[in-house]
Amino acid sequence: MRSRFPRKVLLLSMGIFAIIGAITVIIFIASRPQPFPDIEPEKNIVPIPFGEEPTERADLESLGGWSIVRGWPSIGGIIVNTHVSSVELDWLGLSRFEASPRSTIADEEDTFCRRLRRTGAKWWSSYSDFEEAMDARMRPISANEREALLLGWPENGGVWVMRADNWYDLGVAPGSWRLSNAHTMEERCRAMEMSGAIFYANPEDYEPVKALLGGFGEHEREPEDKYYYSFGDQFGRF
Repeated sequence: MRSRFPRKVLLLSMGIFAIIGAITVIIFIASRPQPFPDIEPEKNIVPIPFGEEPTERADLESLGGWSIVRGWPSIGGIIVNTHVSSVELDWLGLSRFEASPRSTIADEEDTFCRRLRRTGAKWWSSYSDFEEAMDARMRPISANEREALLLGWPENGGVWVMRADNWYDLGVAPGSWRLSNAHTMEERCRAMEMSGAIFYANPEDYEPVKALLGGFGEHEREPEDKYYYSFGDQFGRF
């Protein structure tokens, strides 16, 4: 007589699979996505504002070893350098440890802005324009706005220049590691010389530096056809 054991095993297996299938269906029904509730337009939309315009000259807590320094010229707009080291902070007469408020005296602020321009700082029509271009990247930027210009001003005159299309390229340039080890502007100049920087006995002989010496930069905006959207390199860096 043929054993019924294999048949019992088959029936038991089928029963187990049936139970598992039923449980799966119940779980699926219970976890089905629910329809979104009706949302009245406008009432539930909260605008995301840009940050308030600062009143202090320097952000000393910026990431990456750089500080952001700003100035407010009397012609309007704002002058910003996003890559300021402790060397430039000392050269600009700013504290490296405490906040430095902007001057309420127009002539004093203009004097500071002119010196800030000599660090390669750029003029923007407003603080929100700067944020839209460089932080939120909501508008196209020009090559001039993205350009990285590192300058060294020796006590005996002239200027040392290192330039790149963006700050990432400048940061990976051969010998650029020496720059972070400089403590003074004179040491900065020596480090730049060792790293292949170009020296100009007359700063006005180099057009990008000449532009920094003649005004606040409010007339440097390039034609619209030279602007382009840029999202940095593969790491999102400008």
